[in-house]
Amino acid sequence: DPTFGVGGQVFGSVDEIGVISDAALLPDGSIVTMGSRFVDLDHSGIVLAKFDTHGVLDDSFGSGGVAFDVLPKPIQNYAPRGYVLTLHPDGDFVVAGSDGMNTLLIRYDASGARDTTFATNGIMHVYDGLIRGMSIDSYGRVVTTGDVSLNFGGGGYHLARYTLNDIP
Repeated sequence: DPTFGVGGQVFGSVDEIGVISDAALLPDGSIVTMGSRFVDLDHSGIVLAKFDTHGVLDDSFGSGGVAFDVLPKPIQNYAPRGYVLTLHPDGDFVVAGSDGMNTLLIRYDASGARDTTFATNGIMHVYDGLIRGMSIDSYGRVVTTGDVSLNFGGGGYHLARYTLNDIP
C-alpha cells in the first residue's frame, strides 16, 4: 500500500520503539504494535506504539505515539519481554510476556497506560512457560496457548482461559 509509510513500509529506531513482537489492527484502521525495549538493567519493559492509517505515530497515544512501561524484574540481569498482543473488545490491550521468572498477562488501557485496576498493579502472573498465542472470546475471556516445562524433565503444552478478573 503506497499510502502507508514509504512504499508501504515504516522503519524506525530500536531506541525509540524497541523490538516489535506483535501488532493489533484497530477498528478505525490504526495499528498498535507491542515489543520489548532494553535501556539498561534497571529500565526494561514493554513498549506499545500506535500508528495511524498512514503509518505515522499517533501523538494522542502514550508520549508522542509511544508508551514505555518499565516492568519490575525478579531476576537480576534479565530484561522483561513482551511476546503477544491482543485487542480486548472494550478497546484495551492485553500483552502476554515474561519477567524472566513468571509468565505474565498485562492489561493496558486505550491510551497505552497500564491498567492498575487489573490483577496486581495491572500484572497477572499466570504460569511458568511461554505464551505463544492469545485470543479473546466474545465474553471478553483471554485464551492462551504455549509451552510449559514439566517437572519430570520434559516439555508440554498449556491451554488456559482467564477472565480479566481471574488470578489462577
